Amino acid sequence: MRINRLDLLRYGRFNEAEIAFPRAEDGPDVTLVYGPNEAGKSTAFHGYLDLLFGLKSGAHPYAFRFKRNELLIGAELEIPGQGRLTLRRNGKTSGSLLDAEGRALSDSLLASALHGMTRDTYEERFSLNDRGLREGGARIAAANGDLGQLLHAGVSGLTGMAAALDALGARADRFHKKHGRATELKKAKDRLADIGRERRASLLTRDREQALRQARERANAAFQEADQTLQQADRTRAAAEAVQVWIEESARVADLSAELAGYPKGPDLAPGVAEEVAHLVETLATLAEAKRAAEAEQERQQQRLAAHPEDAGAAALAEELARLDAIKIDGAPLLSRATTAQADLARRQATEAELVQTRDALLADLGIAAAQADHLQLPQAEIDALADAAEQVARCDMQAKAAGATLQNAEAQLGEAPPEPRDLSALRRAFDALARIGDLAVAEAERDRAAARLTSLTAQLPQRWPEAMAAGLPPREQIETLAQRHSTLAAEIAAADAERDATEQEHLRAQDDCAALAALPEAVDLVTTETSRRARDMAWQRHLDGLSPATAADFAEAMAADDSARAHYLLGTEARQRLAQAQALAEQIARRRDRSRDRLAALTARRDSAQDQVAALAAALLLPADSPIAALAPRHQALSTAAEAAAEATNAAAEFSRQQTRRQRAEEALTQAAEALQLPRAAVEQALALEDTARAAFAKWQRDRAQVDKHAADAQAAIRAAEDAAQTLALRAETLPLADRSAGAIRAALPRLRNLSQCLDAHRQITARIAALKDALETLAESAARLRRLPGLDALHDDDPIAQIDAARARHAAAQRSAEIRAEAQNRHDSAREEAEAATARHSRAQEALAACFHGQEDEALPPPARIARLGQRDALRATQTEASRRRDQARARVEDDLFEAELARQPDPSRPAALDQARAEAAAQRDQARDALRDAERHYQEAFETADRSDLATEEATLLEELRQGARGAIVARLGRLAARGALRQLAQDRRSTMLKDVEQAFRTMTAPNWTGVDVWSEAEGEKLVGIQPGGAHVPVSEMSTGTMGQLYFALRLAGYRSFARAPGPLPMILDDIMETFDDLRARAALALCAEIGTVGQAVLFTHHRHLVELAQATIPNVAVVEMPQ
Repeated sequence: MRINRLDLLRYGRFNEAEIAFPRAEDGPDVTLVYGPNEAGKSTAFHGYLDLLFGLKSGAHPYAFRFKRNELLIGAELEIPGQGRLTLRRNGKTSGSLLDAEGRALSDSLLASALHGMTRDTYEERFSLNDRGLREGGARIAAANGDLGQLLHAGVSGLTGMAAALDALGARADRFHKKHGRATELKKAKDRLADIGRERRASLLTRDREQALRQARERANAAFQEADQTLQQADRTRAAAEAVQVWIEESARVADLSAELAGYPKGPDLAPGVAEEVAHLVETLATLAEAKRAAEAEQERQQQRLAAHPEDAGAAALAEELARLDAIKIDGAPLLSRATTAQADLARRQATEAELVQTRDALLADLGIAAAQADHLQLPQAEIDALADAAEQVARCDMQAKAAGATLQNAEAQLGEAPPEPRDLSALRRAFDALARIGDLAVAEAERDRAAARLTSLTAQLPQRWPEAMAAGLPPREQIETLAQRHSTLAAEIAAADAERDATEQEHLRAQDDCAALAALPEAVDLVTTETSRRARDMAWQRHLDGLSPATAADFAEAMAADDSARAHYLLGTEARQRLAQAQALAEQIARRRDRSRDRLAALTARRDSAQDQVAALAAALLLPADSPIAALAPRHQALSTAAEAAAEATNAAAEFSRQQTRRQRAEEALTQAAEALQLPRAAVEQALALEDTARAAFAKWQRDRAQVDKHAADAQAAIRAAEDAAQTLALRAETLPLADRSAGAIRAALPRLRNLSQCLDAHRQITARIAALKDALETLAESAARLRRLPGLDALHDDDPIAQIDAARARHAAAQRSAEIRAEAQNRHDSAREEAEAATARHSRAQEALAACFHGQEDEALPPPARIARLGQRDALRATQTEASRRRDQARARVEDDLFEAELARQPDPSRPAALDQARAEAAAQRDQARDALRDAERHYQEAFETADRSDLATEEATLLEELRQGARGAIVARLGRLAARGALRQLAQDRRSTMLKDVEQAFRTMTAPNWTGVDVWSEAEGEKLVGIQPGGAHVPVSEMSTGTMGQLYFALRLAGYRSFARAPGPLPMILDDIMETFDDLRARAALALCAEIGTVGQAVLFTHHRHLVELAQATIPNVAVVEMPQ
């Protein structure tokens, strides 16, 4: 395949761009495409790949100037067996490949030209850039010179084979490796043993369940009590807030009532009345202006009617012209047909004479008399059917002969039938059953290991340990819970003791703070001020009664005391708040002190109870009653492990006995199955191995026999088809006046029959056409005479009918224009009159509607806009007053009556909100603490049951077993795949070494001379290795070459792989993108020479942004084509 042109029609930044790849007439097929950085070279390469393989699904990286569904790429390709093709590719997900006319093509067209390669495969094998060159050189070093891997890299472009083989080996070793301790198999077996021990140790006793349930019930009761306290605090605070709202809104209602007294009386305006009044005022002005305009329009249209009088003869003229236009000749208007009728008539008559001569000549060739011509005017479908019947006769004869030959070959190759194989299914089942049992050595070793483990574990236990196990061990969770509780109690007792001392000291300090704040003069409360006011009033009353200096002095003293108290009260808001907060804090601390005392006493009692439980558990575990609690868990673990080992030893012994019995029964079943087939025991394996071969041979003979039968049926069907085709042809040809009606004669006569049928049909059409032209001329003359008889048209000339008709049409058009103007003027006159009447009626209705808007309202002296604004302000104040009353009533209705009255009686009290917030915060803290305790109790209760059930262990055990099965399959597949890959690489080295090594050496020597003179192959234990040869004969392994040399070796491998591909499937374009980025001029010139060698067997396309490489290419490659990237 070759690319001649790439069309970037709508792709990336390109729009209607084109890149041509001209072929050199004399020289290698190499095109160098030059363009600076960011010129779109990578865009062009990806567009080429999208054309070949289709656009990838999802967001497209080059759909930034055009949307994805607008992208369009094209190219002109040369495909072997197809020639030059112009193709297009759009952004659709299916049916995206198109031809030059936009018709959909199948992707198989390109798939066959690309030899079935995918996009990734093509990109690896037929493209290379500087980065790929460096990475390829670095990665082939990982192959350590392995010949098979390096040749595979040259053919396919893939260089990760060594890593892939190592990954397969590592995957198998991760699952199982001899003497490995961290493999997946070893970890899973250890975990399965742990799961067995954990499931046997998971038990839940009745005492533990009862204790956990009682703890949960106590925590729930404490939570309910704390929650009720919090709810009461919330209701009290809500009542206080409602009282405050009620007081504020009552004052607002009174202020609004006073303000409304100065506004007009009347009902509230309806919604939208203000907008309606403004609209009505504007409407009244608009309607007055509209009435004046309508009256002026009536006068103008009356003048137009007088200027255009009516034509009396227009109706008769229009009727006659309409009749004339309705006349059709051959589907066309009479006038247009009559214009060309005279000239066409003579030409058509000449054509008729020619057709008669052609008809007579064809009849003479066919040997048919002219009288029989009508019998040969056949429809095209009948002629096609006759031709198909003749072709079918010839085709069926050939198929019948071919089917007979195929049947004879199949019968000759069938041969004699082999003997039918015996049924060995019973023998195979018995043999497979014995193989599944395996060796008994593993079970025997497991039995001995379990017995030894039991002896080791029970050596340090008392002799009565089996009795303790029979009586039942206490649950391990009970011991752990008791130890945890014992430790927790000790810590909690210490913390509670410290907390009690701290709260007592804190309470003493809070009492001192309250006393100090209460002694301040600014801390005077409202009761004290009321008392001083009453004392002042009483002193004043006494002074009025006595009017003495003493009463005057008493009154002055009482008045000074009252003024001082009120002054301190007004200035002491902050002091009173601090005193209230200090008092509330002192009460809170006192409650905390009492709680800490109670908690310390409860914890001490719980510690004494826990110690009694420790003594009981020690006795159950065969320990002294005064043993510390730390000794319980080790002893419990030792007894549990011993019990587990005893059960394991018993199970291992039973398993060994069971496998012995199974193996003996399987041996007996195999012997019986062999005797039934009269086979000795030693011949069983050989008979089973040969069973598949015998069955395959017999099945193949049966398939061949069925194929012979099918060929016989096909031969008979072909003979019948030939007979049917001959009969069909005879039926279709029996009415033809031909002397010879055989298939060959009919096929020879078909071209003349087709021409004769077409000639007869054309003669019939031309005859009808001549008659139609004559009718058109006669009808035109008659129509012109009718027009001349109409009033006002009798003066027309009678020598030219068309001119007469044109003059009539001109008069009719003038009459129509005058009628249209009169109709338009009359319509406008009527519309203006109706508009004036409607404006008058609407003006009256608007006046009435404006009066209705102010019905029942005072203050009629103001104009409507000012009056409606005043009423709107009044209604806004009323709405504000109603909303204030609603909020006041709503605040009162939201809370309980007794709480509302209680809080109202406390007003005014500025310190009340702070006290309520403090009480609510304390209640919330107690409720949260009780809720956390309840959750902990419920969690402990639930976890106890979940631990006892341990269904998670069963699930984990089943999961581990399934993972082991999957892992074993994966490890086997990895090891087999690694062996198969190494075998394939060795075979590749054998198949390709003769030709590819010669190409590799030539390319490598061309690029690296004089530092390297060639390559060679070493044979080692692990396979053949590729090495380089330096001047003087020194051999250097690939792994010891420099990075640049390895990159050049990789390039040589890729060139050799291209030549190998071009020799077998056929060449494809090779795309090279700036691969000489780091080459000096000497290396670049050598690389360009190698690219020229690609052009001798295929096509090479080089992209570069270096101008000096263009000059080097022109000097190195004969007739190289240089193309610049489009703008």
